[in-house]
Amino acid sequence: MSFLPDNYKVLQDSDHYTKFIIGENKFRILCSPIIGYEYFTVEKRAIRSKQFPKETPNIQIDSNVKHFWAMVVWNYDFGCLQIMKLTQKTIMEAIVVFTKSKDYGTPLNYDIIVTRTGEGLDTSYTVMPSIPKPVTDDISSAFLEAGIQLEKLYTGENPFEKVAVEYSSAPPSSPLSTPPETVDELVFKTAEDIQQYLNESKAVEHLDNKVNSLKFHNAIKAFCGSDKNQDEWWAWINQIVFNIKQSLSQTNPEF
Repeated sequence: MSFLPDNYKVLQDSDHYTKFIIGENKFRILCSPIIGYEYFTVEKRAIRSKQFPKETPNIQIDSNVKHFWAMVVWNYDFGCLQIMKLTQKTIMEAIVVFTKSKDYGTPLNYDIIVTRTGEGLDTSYTVMPSIPKPVTDDISSAFLEAGIQLEKLYTGENPFEKVAVEYSSAPPSSPLSTPPETVDELVFKTAEDIQQYLNESKAVEHLDNKVNSLKFHNAIKAFCGSDKNQDEWWAWINQIVFNIKQSLSQTNPEF
């Protein structure tokens, strides 16, 4: 048996971002994209914003402001999480068509294959959806643990850098009686409800092994709403999960 898989390679910083190679590129989208506009300065620094910029200081000569999507994906070729930043209208328009299809719907439910041909100005893309199927538990767990903060792309920070977020460990005022068997049953009304759910070992096991954690992620998004910073909430949840696992590993070495 070899020490590492035959196709293994050490990831570089640039490997955290999807680059379409010539041929097939297979991936699974794991979250809704953030959307905005970007341009590059003469120093090759990306400037991004949610709204179309009124001014573009120091923009590269012969460069334009581009509309972009950015989302977390699982790259099957690399076997890892990446941020996919799209500016190619051909790919965007194809994904929009899939989302409106009764047969496919949200791309969170199936893999997508982008086939690239050509180089430079002759580059073209074709986009094909795979048969819908649940994302694997391993990919869901990796996504949950990573806590990638896409919003940092707007400020030029590192989306992969985890931030320790303080939270209250006080007993919740409105505890849940038992963790539900599936995440679909979750209805969070307070932050204490979330913490109580996560403090149950069964809940942690569900998130790791049994439940599609994207459903849990969507429950958090529904709780947060548009008026709250979802990245801060997600970092807070990741910190709780980490602390629970640390506590459980001390009492149960097999956990």
